[in-house]
Amino acid sequence: MSSKKRFQQRSRLRKKLRKAGLLSSSTPAVYNSQGLPANLKTADRRHPLITITFIILGILAMLSFSGLGLLVKNSASNAPFVEITPLSSPSTSPSITPSPTPSATEPQSQKTSKKEKNNLSRSKIPVLMYHHIQDVHTENWIEKDLSVSISNFDLQMAFLKKEGFQTIKLLHLVQNDFSNSKPIVITFDDGYKDVYENAYPIMKKYGFRGTLFVIDKLIGAPGYVNLAMLKQLAKEGWEIGGHSRTHRNLTNLEPEELSKEIFLTNYINSPVFAYPAGKHNETVRNYLKDAGFVAAVTTESGFYQPGDDPLAIKRIRIKGGDSIERFAKKVLATKDPSR
Repeated sequence: MSSKKRFQQRSRLRKKLRKAGLLSSSTPAVYNSQGLPANLKTADRRHPLITITFIILGILAMLSFSGLGLLVKNSASNAPFVEITPLSSPSTSPSITPSPTPSATEPQSQKTSKKEKNNLSRSKIPVLMYHHIQDVHTENWIEKDLSVSISNFDLQMAFLKKEGFQTIKLLHLVQNDFSNSKPIVITFDDGYKDVYENAYPIMKKYGFRGTLFVIDKLIGAPGYVNLAMLKQLAKEGWEIGGHSRTHRNLTNLEPEELSKEIFLTNYINSPVFAYPAGKHNETVRNYLKDAGFVAAVTTESGFYQPGDDPLAIKRIRIKGGDSIERFAKKVLATKDPSR
């Protein structure tokens, strides 16, 4: 090493010693053969070695911690990964898991669904009640209430057709003898002539058939159907039922009179009956059964459900003032049918 470099190193060392307080600034530096100031005490001369020792120990300590860090890192990399999902805040909407899309290879489940739908439609079967089908020009509210206009009746039948309803006989209803998925019974009380003239052709247009309840004493009277009309209706698949002989309140009659009011005749092609004004009691029902009738309708509002008393069947009254919207709500059970 050149003397110049050696001098520079000694100068730097001297500055460091003075800064550390190990060498007085007024004391001239005398160096020994090792390159250390000769005027240092023995302990002072050992100080650099101690310093170097601490430096080496510090380096070793750093290497140790570095190795420990690598060990921790390696351990962490081998540890199983656990994902922590933050809790949703109260304002966060819960996620919705979409329902799986049904595959095309599920014909059985689709058949079951369709069957359940059919069972649901058959659990509440509408039995409609009409009287007159005619256009009226009167202020008599009773006649207006009992009369459905020809145009409205056509709209109503068109609606039933569009909704998939199929007409059945009242007898088949109580016997559960039908295969229709959406059955309906359309009844007409009293046997008015306008039913034959107006309702019959409209219903035929839509493939429907009805049930007509006739009053025995009024057959052939002005404004009522005659035997020829009844024969034609029966030929077209209509059901002809009884409505008593004179349309009296049967609950007020003595047994002898009841037997004259309730009977089957040759023009009644089905053992079904409509109570005059809907009035009936246990005595009347017993007379019906004895006379051979198996089903009877009332004026009580509601739908027919399997298991109901076949001699006390509820109906849905269709009024002259019913709009097509009101009619739809009544038939589809979205509105109280009594209103």
